[in-house]
Amino acid sequence: IGRLRLQRQWAGWIEETLNAAKDPQSSRYCHLLNRHGQMKRYLHGTRAIEEALAIHFKALALARALPDPVQETQAHFQLGEDFRISRQINKAIDHATAAVELAEQNEVPTGLLASTYGSLGLIYMDASQPDLTEINLRKSGALFKEAELWIEFGLSQLNRGLNFARQDRLAQAMTCYLEAFEIFTDCHSKWHLLLINANIASIHYRRGEFKEAEERFRAMDTSYMLANNYLRQLAMKTHGLGDVAHAMGHPQKALPYLNEAVERWEALNDRFLLAYTLATREAVQLDLGNVSAAEEDFREATRLIATNPDHAEAKQAQAVLD
Repeated sequence: IGRLRLQRQWAGWIEETLNAAKDPQSSRYCHLLNRHGQMKRYLHGTRAIEEALAIHFKALALARALPDPVQETQAHFQLGEDFRISRQINKAIDHATAAVELAEQNEVPTGLLASTYGSLGLIYMDASQPDLTEINLRKSGALFKEAELWIEFGLSQLNRGLNFARQDRLAQAMTCYLEAFEIFTDCHSKWHLLLINANIASIHYRRGEFKEAEERFRAMDTSYMLANNYLRQLAMKTHGLGDVAHAMGHPQKALPYLNEAVERWEALNDRFLLAYTLATREAVQLDLGNVSAAEEDFREATRLIATNPDHAEAKQAQAVLD
């Protein structure tokens, strides 16, 4: 279901099953709670985090009472993801670490063990701890590869590439991205190709290969993203095209792309990526002579960064302002 991007239908089925459940003190019910909270987070992002947290804490309490170490691991894993998405990094680390420890100490499915390492790796990436990020993502990827879970292995390589890119290790990042691209192409996964094309484009951009970057951004199918409500990926594309146009000396062409990206980040309530786009747009406004608009973008980006300046994405936005 996840690979077919049928999460909305799945969310409805889960809710119906929970409402009809005759035994709310069972492992099966606990499993459904974990998935129910996950779908809330997936479908509604930060707008539903409080609801997702409440569901996952309920699942955690039930798993401990049963006891069920697999569902307890799953609950900690989901709570780690909830706190990661809401940028509460210390709490995210606590729950993700608990998930890893439980998974290592108990017989849990290989995919769940791999997922706990992967989640902890992503959290450490947000905490700007690249060595711990790489350790956990490599463990995750090795387990997914061993289990022949190729999409998940491709995602591990994508995330390793992102970690390398944040350290300016662009050659290693591109190696990971191209391996992920081959996997997603072989698996005919259009959704995952959106993600990897955006990341490959970013490496081309940072190398000054602007035409290649533009080609990769344009390869991200706008009609497909709109039809499936993939607004985050669409924001990534429009920001990227704005970046490329500006770098190629066309600020007037860049501005509409960045305006669209700003609107999408605002709708998604993603304050750090909004700050990143505002910081980029500030430079475009200055090139166009729009000084007051540039100052407004600078102030708002600075305010957003100040809400959590130690977060990796906040640091990226600050680097653009600097």
